[in-house]
Amino acid sequence: MTAWYRHHPALRTSAGAPADVCWRREPALAAYRRIQFTVEDTGAQVDVPVSATPVVVDGVGVLVVSDEGCVRLFKDDLSRVFWQRRVPATLYASPVYLEDARQFVIASQGGHVAALDLLGEVRWLAEVDQPIYGSPAVDVARGALYVTSFGQRLFGFDLATGALRWRAELPAPWAAAIGSPQAARDPYASPVIDGDGNVYVTSAEHVNAFDPGGRRRWRLDTGATLRASPAVDDATRTCVAASVAGELWLIDLGSRSVRHRVVTGGKLLASPAIGDGVAFVGTEQGRILAVDLVTGAPRWSREVGHGLDHGSLTVTPPGDVVCVTAAGNALCLDAASGAFVWETSQVVDEPDHDRRLNGTPVIAPSGVMMATSYAGFVYQFRFRSRASVDHAREGRVVVA
Repeated sequence: MTAWYRHHPALRTSAGAPADVCWRREPALAAYRRIQFTVEDTGAQVDVPVSATPVVVDGVGVLVVSDEGCVRLFKDDLSRVFWQRRVPATLYASPVYLEDARQFVIASQGGHVAALDLLGEVRWLAEVDQPIYGSPAVDVARGALYVTSFGQRLFGFDLATGALRWRAELPAPWAAAIGSPQAARDPYASPVIDGDGNVYVTSAEHVNAFDPGGRRRWRLDTGATLRASPAVDDATRTCVAASVAGELWLIDLGSRSVRHRVVTGGKLLASPAIGDGVAFVGTEQGRILAVDLVTGAPRWSREVGHGLDHGSLTVTPPGDVVCVTAAGNALCLDAASGAFVWETSQVVDEPDHDRRLNGTPVIAPSGVMMATSYAGFVYQFRFRSRASVDHAREGRVVVA
């Protein structure tokens, strides 16, 4: 990877060779599962929110973590559960997949960090003393794993054993000085790494950069709260940070200076994505923008409807932008122009079905897309083959 961001598909899919997939046609809903919890005393079935993005391992299955603390590996078509493990805390952070080790890494609001193999066996378990909301970041080349926790901390672990390598303190929010009860609830964001192994994390009003050994390299005070995870582009040597004040900060990693400060006109909670020298960011007011990382100039802007909050942006294998809109559908926009490409529909034959998506989708090279909802649903979509679409483009009228 040359671009690093919270919902890069490579973090949540096996590599796999790209199949015969047409990425520019609406994917069809292929399967779904309703995640429910059985109340022990009454036997009542309660829908469980799924806040995290799943992991897709082609030829194996789909890993789903849910808010009641369950980790489930489903068969690839969601028809059954291979195994289920329980963590005594809510699972909000999205898991990551380590292809070479054939392992998943999960993190919980109880401060648990664990590596599980494909059979669900725990390879190692580590604990911190504060809740974890951000997704883990992994540096396979250096055998390192990074997580943030409430209480403004960043931890570096050994990827193979879970042993703690170092811990760093992050800046506290300005509101800590006035005794705000919310001040300890930071950071929500996930750390990201660059190609040299440096770690970037947003906390309170600051963007922080650490070297692989845990030494702080620099810090930037943006003057506004940062909830979104940063993004880094190795090709242009740029770190991207998005603030609730609606400012997109483009930081030059070579000179360690602010290259541009872009005013987007809306609150930024969703974590940005990067593709081909462009940052894609969405405002809570429902606008998606593409911003050139070098010039800071807007490439395009598109309104998609209110409600784009913590559901972040991702990209398809060819690089088009995907987000979840206020309507609750996954929407794909052309990366170069912002033009409409496709939008999902997930209507199923269940009474009182809330069809809205909430979590960021994950898109596998095999042509599978997984998405989740706070209503407790996990959806699998599949894309058409290029061959079938090419045949349709011929426009031949078939006479019966």
